[in-house]
Amino acid sequence: MRTLYVRFPEKWLENRAAQIEWTLAGGKAPQESGESSSIATLPRAARTFAVLPYQAVSIAEMELPPGRGELLQKAAINAVEDVSLSTSGSAHVAVGGETSKGKRVLAVCGNELMREVIESLSKGAHKPDGVIVDGMALPIEEGAASLLWNGRDGFLRVSKSLAFSLDSAQGIEPPVCLARVLELCAGYGVMPSRMDIYTEPGAEPPPLSEWEGKLGLPPRIVREWDWREWIAISDGGSFNLMQGRFAPPSVMETIYPSMKISAALVVGLILAWTGGALAEWRALKREETALRTGMKDIFVSTFPKAGPALDPPAQMKKAIADMKARSNVWRDDGFVQLADRVALCVETGHIVSMEYEEGKIEIVAVMSGEDEVKKSLVKMAGVGLAGIVKEKTKTHDGIKTKLVIGLPVEMERKNARIR
Repeated sequence: MRTLYVRFPEKWLENRAAQIEWTLAGGKAPQESGESSSIATLPRAARTFAVLPYQAVSIAEMELPPGRGELLQKAAINAVEDVSLSTSGSAHVAVGGETSKGKRVLAVCGNELMREVIESLSKGAHKPDGVIVDGMALPIEEGAASLLWNGRDGFLRVSKSLAFSLDSAQGIEPPVCLARVLELCAGYGVMPSRMDIYTEPGAEPPPLSEWEGKLGLPPRIVREWDWREWIAISDGGSFNLMQGRFAPPSVMETIYPSMKISAALVVGLILAWTGGALAEWRALKREETALRTGMKDIFVSTFPKAGPALDPPAQMKKAIADMKARSNVWRDDGFVQLADRVALCVETGHIVSMEYEEGKIEIVAVMSGEDEVKKSLVKMAGVGLAGIVKEKTKTHDGIKTKLVIGLPVEMERKNARIR
């Protein structure tokens, strides 16, 4: 089967006319390669893979809760967003293999890059079967780590599923991240005995003797890196970034092309899954009822004058907010108190970035429309915040809104209303 691999340059979104490298491998015909300034001129093949350069993708390792498919992918997105709020809503996260320590390897890249690469190939009649990273095709030998080096920074692959993006080197000093990665490898019990270095075309090799003295690991130059050769040998590697919202509709056929399940077995599996899901749902409903009963008892005993507990969680939040207002706890202008109120007014999944300075939070959020912007401002006033819209721009997802949010200048202690 002939497979087309199309490698997009690092800054392709900034320059769509940049040359796109490709290679056509597999089948009986010899491997063909070339460069093209237009997707329309690419050769046809039974399968197509988009190849992203390692500079456009960050590789990380995190511990995720057990799960499969969509649940695991959502957990990975939440984990990445918890580490960096600035990536919220703008990053695509793909889940790779499990390491020996039970953690998962994650690949993080821009949502826009993934969308544009997939749409561009699809419009050119080359709908991709996967999106992969060139660095994950690095060959690895027993007891060795493989480094792809471009003269400034690089990409280190330690095992089949474990790889790291490296920061830039300073002079003769190796990248700081490289020393840290080797410490992690020692902790995992997979410390390599040497480092095989593959240099990109035209890249100056690193100072080997200085690196060996700093890292305590003998490096050696193996050869010049040619992504076409190794990507074809590895058949694209095992890390496909087309997951979640970018997963192809026929993903089961792609993963298991030779698997044929009888109709009777499919029905049996569906019935078994449905029965298990219903049982789990009933158990969760019983647990929810018990928790709400407990919350109702706590609310009634804590706030006896508040009336009937129709919605204990919401009533308790309001009662606590009123107590804070009457006690004037806002006066410390703390980030935590301010961010706590902002989270009640703006969906955290919509926030792109957040900055705090001198008692004010500036957020950039993507909202569905003008109504959501207005509702958010009304909610802010309701919880004692003064919010103003600094600027708005329309995007394909809605309205990108920059808001400056602060505490009210004056607050009436008697009834906690804002003047």
